Amino acid sequence: MVRRLGDGEHVRVGEVLSRERGVFTVRWNDDETEESLRLDYRNLLVTEGTLRFISLVDPKQISKRFTDDPLRLVLQLLSEFPSGLKATDIKSKLMDFGLDGESVDRAWRSVQTKLAKHGDVTTKGGNKTVKMYVYRAKPSDTPPAPLPDDDTSEGAEASQETIAPEAAPEPDEIIPAEEPVEPFSTRLSSLLGFKQARKISDLLAEPLRTGVALGRLDSAAIERFSSQLDESDQRTVSTLLLAVPKKVQAVPLPSEVQHGVLGAAIAELLTEAPAEFRAAAGWLLRRVAASPMLVAEVVGPFVQLSLFLTENPQKSDLEVLDFVAHALSRAVPALDDDVLLPERLALLVQALPFSEEGGRVPLMVAVHERSPGSLLIPRWWDGASTEALVECGQGRFGRVIASAEILELIVRPLMERELTEVTTRTRLGVFLRLPVELAEQLPVSAFVNAFRRVGRHDPIIAAWAEALGGEEQLAATRSELAQARQETETAMTLKHEAELLVQELTERCNRLERQLQETQAGVLRRRASQDRQLQIDVMRALADLAAEVEELSVRSVSPDTMIARVHGLTATYDLRPIGLVHEKSEFDLKLHKPIAGDPEPGDEVIIRRSGYIWSSSTEEVVLHKALVEHPQGMPVKSS
Repeated sequence: MVRRLGDGEHVRVGEVLSRERGVFTVRWNDDETEESLRLDYRNLLVTEGTLRFISLVDPKQISKRFTDDPLRLVLQLLSEFPSGLKATDIKSKLMDFGLDGESVDRAWRSVQTKLAKHGDVTTKGGNKTVKMYVYRAKPSDTPPAPLPDDDTSEGAEASQETIAPEAAPEPDEIIPAEEPVEPFSTRLSSLLGFKQARKISDLLAEPLRTGVALGRLDSAAIERFSSQLDESDQRTVSTLLLAVPKKVQAVPLPSEVQHGVLGAAIAELLTEAPAEFRAAAGWLLRRVAASPMLVAEVVGPFVQLSLFLTENPQKSDLEVLDFVAHALSRAVPALDDDVLLPERLALLVQALPFSEEGGRVPLMVAVHERSPGSLLIPRWWDGASTEALVECGQGRFGRVIASAEILELIVRPLMERELTEVTTRTRLGVFLRLPVELAEQLPVSAFVNAFRRVGRHDPIIAAWAEALGGEEQLAATRSELAQARQETETAMTLKHEAELLVQELTERCNRLERQLQETQAGVLRRRASQDRQLQIDVMRALADLAAEVEELSVRSVSPDTMIARVHGLTATYDLRPIGLVHEKSEFDLKLHKPIAGDPEPGDEVIIRRSGYIWSSSTEEVVLHKALVEHPQGMPVKSS
């Protein structure tokens, strides 16, 4: 894959990894990135190693190889076209590769003589037909060597500049000189009347402008011009003929070509949209629509270009849109959800009439079968009438309008609105001829009112309405009676359901009350059990202390030993003493209680009886403060 860059001088080369539905996956050689793209005037699919590839990547190499050995270059060109080339085609392609026309003409006489003598080159045609050169040698990695000159010594090698003059050919071998040939782009630009030659890529980038220019030519002139081209140039002309705004002989083209032309046409209309471009776009759409099946890749730009014709459409535009709708109706079943856009398709057919032969109805059927619910977009039904629905309501479209959602949200409101506007016997007859599935959607009262309106100006309808009046009243009474019965049955059903609901709620409340009572009793039992266990724990601790003191008293242990044993016992219950008796400490109101006076915080005091602190996992509780007094035993004066 070769991509022309914006500067017109540099290119980017990549390897094609895969191709799917006209989309190529390419890995670029310069940065190893991958990209998905389509062929167009910038992205060219070229076989690596061919002269076309070399002319794009390194045009100077072509010029050098032609200067060094023009015959060798011509033989390689012939090897790339197995069916052969005419002399004019050979020279035209050489100039398309960037070679100067005068240089090609100067070298051609020598090359032509050597081609006639070359053992692997044969000619076809002659006399009344144009001679074609065919190179029969098997392709190889090494380009074919030229035939040596007759007057050079064996094994000698001579450069292009030192080749001796050719020996005069025999009379029966004389080859007439060919007229100098211009490049294909120059000849095409001249045919189109351009003052300056334009590149083929530029013409392909503006298919509408080029199509308008080709449309000014006589069809016979276009055919004569195409007949003188080789196969590849004929394909280019066929591509340009896609947008010619008149009937011309066209050939089927690949989907990727159609995609590229449609995209370029959209870009043109976004820039400018004169009437002649609009006409060319219409003919382009006609030719693409004539394809047996639109592929998914083409549908997007195909629809986008068609939408340009929906703005103030003329008669010719409506004809094109009808072709487009028919083509899309064939393509819709195979489209993916990301390609099928019902809103845009509805806008495309909005101005088309509802008719059995038109494209609007088949497209609506295809969209409904592909994506049920998509036809609920109101734009699909713009311009619809009850008469048109009845006319088109046979077969598949009849099943569409009879579907529940469309019948309820689209068809019934449409018919009710039109029935309220009926004022003539002819219009009333349209509704009297409705199929059963449509007629049953309209209320009887709406028909009665329609009869009365028409009867004001039509005596026949007035007589019918009067004759049907008694039946109408009887039917209305029966309807009211049936409705009253139905409402009574509904009320009784609701009453019974309400009674069942009240009974169920009562039982549920009773269950919840019992559960609450049981839960409360359980809580009280657990709390009583916890209180009893707490008392037992306190009594156990007190009993342990009493037993310890009694044991120590009997054993006549020293007071220090007794105090140590008592502190050890209290520690097992997470109790720790606040100081020791006779110990001096700084007064702390949180931990100490004075025997007399009012010490200040930080005053020195003597502990006369220890206090205790209980430590839990979350807090510390002072159970008893330590009793303290001033060292002199005198009350401390307060400040």
